Amino acid sequence: MFKFTMMRVRSKISYHAFKKRKTISEFILGAILKEYNCLTRHGSIPQIAPYSKNLMKKFEIFLND
Repeated sequence: MFKFTMMRVRSKISYHAFKKRKTISEFILGAILKEYNCLTRHGSIPQIAPYSKNLMKKFEIFLND
């Protein structure tokens, strides 16, 4: 049963990445960045390090390339 569940989750992630025309790695990293930004903006978690806006912009450009 666990193998079937894992296969379902993996195929769902693959499908959503395919719909957005991204690789699975890009899709997962983009989701992590989006949630991190949301949680730090609302004050739910502290910021890990003082990242500059320029550095975050470069990271987003790196993800979108």
